Amino acid sequence: MSMLAMKSSARQGIPTAVVAPSSRVIPSRFSICRAVSRDDRQNSDAAPESATQPQPVASTSTSTALSSFPYNIMTALAAAGALETTYLTANKLLNTAVACPTSGCDSVLNSPYAELFGLPLPLYGAATYAAVAVAAYMAQQSAVSGRAVPYWLSAGLAAGVGVLAATSGYLMYILHTQLGGASCVWCYASAGISFALLSSLIAGMDKRQMADAAGPGLGATAAAVLTLYLGFGPGQGISNAAELELPYISPTVTTESSEQTISLAKRLREAGAKMYGAFWCSHCYDQKQEFGQQAMADFPYVECFPEGWKKVGLVCLCAFVGLTS
Repeated sequence: MSMLAMKSSARQGIPTAVVAPSSRVIPSRFSICRAVSRDDRQNSDAAPESATQPQPVASTSTSTALSSFPYNIMTALAAAGALETTYLTANKLLNTAVACPTSGCDSVLNSPYAELFGLPLPLYGAATYAAVAVAAYMAQQSAVSGRAVPYWLSAGLAAGVGVLAATSGYLMYILHTQLGGASCVWCYASAGISFALLSSLIAGMDKRQMADAAGPGLGATAAAVLTLYLGFGPGQGISNAAELELPYISPTVTTESSEQTISLAKRLREAGAKMYGAFWCSHCYDQKQEFGQQAMADFPYVECFPEGWKKVGLVCLCAFVGLTS
């Protein structure tokens, strides 16, 4: 290529070249780099602003909240259970009546099934609920911080919830088979909390956590059932309903009477009618609440078990009029 051709090419916009001593034509790298650099800068200036602005990062607060949600619920439930059983323990130790809309609560709390190995049964529940509340709170903190819940914490949480659910199930069985299905509001509330904890635990664990916690949870459940059987079983002499004894406790009517209920109670007395009931009967108590305090003061009511309830050697005043328990 002649020098004349090179000059002509340069005028036409073709990159220039240099001639090496060996007469070989080598493109100028400097000229090419400058051209590419200039073109890149122009393309960069022409790029839309959205391409240069940082893209928003997806927030992880939602996923964190979802992962910690069951533990929040479990902490609140276990704390409520601890408060409830602490209240029942205090009433048991102080031998005072609990606030209850029916007479079934006092009947259950004064039964032999209210103690286990010489200690109030609610005391065991208060300790277990408190331990579960602490464990659930620690698991929540781990989930919120993005750390995996440790195995020992998941296992302990599963064991505590297993004990509570097994105990509630066992006591519900006793309530309906040995205590005549007494309307114990506190008993049902505690059972509801325990089963809600179990549901929350299952919902909050993934498959791996459930597999890891299955052994401790089932083991604690079996241990709780065995302990209750040994404490309430035949060896303790209270497993048979025929040996159960309930001391007499007079239920307190708390409602106010209307003019109609007062008039009805007066007419019933004048007619010689009588109402036979038992202090442990929740339906009898509900009927008294319907009449109210003033009407019941002049109501022809007969208590069938003024000396308490015991199926062995039972003496029922209602038997004389053909009524039995």
